[in-house]
Amino acid sequence: YTDAISKAVLDHLGAVPGNETVLIGHSMGGFVSLKTALKNQDAVSELIIVDSLPFLAGLFMPGTTPEQAATSASAMRDQMLGLPRGRFDAQQAGGLPRLIKTADYVPTLTDWAKASDQATVSHVMGELLSVDLREEIAAITVPTLVLAPYDATMGFPQAMVETLYTDQYVAAENATVTIIPGSYHFIQIDQADAFYTAVRA
Repeated sequence: YTDAISKAVLDHLGAVPGNETVLIGHSMGGFVSLKTALKNQDAVSELIIVDSLPFLAGLFMPGTTPEQAATSASAMRDQMLGLPRGRFDAQQAGGLPRLIKTADYVPTLTDWAKASDQATVSHVMGELLSVDLREEIAAITVPTLVLAPYDATMGFPQAMVETLYTDQYVAAENATVTIIPGSYHFIQIDQADAFYTAVRA
């Protein structure tokens, strides 16, 4: 699924050549952006990755191996695929308070979740939790800005977040990790001013 999406991005960029392309991806979009650059780095001039990791399982299951992660991810994918649509929507909505601090935006995210394709979401989550790009991203030489969220309510120090993200992107020599305090996963909503300032810079 993510390979197909990154190919579609490259097909689009190929149809409108001659542009300086800065690819900005949030979450799954960040992972797709990494894959897009790995497929054809000449198509992009810069990457901005918004709260996404080359090995997502390392965030949720510290110390896990890619092989162990793949087994767990397959089970989770199948479980998500098998849910009746109502339960799938309820599960999606139930997780939103952990992803965004801005309560006023939750109804919008809920609408997006209800409009999503269950099979695509399930398969992509399975891929994000099983694929490990940490070594592959050494081939990415374009400037890469990684924006990571932090909030004191997370219950651990900001330095821990910075170390986690820096360690995952260490192979990409031109990657820079910037922490955006006061935000959860949806940095661009929780701290819009800081997000746009970082993007413009």
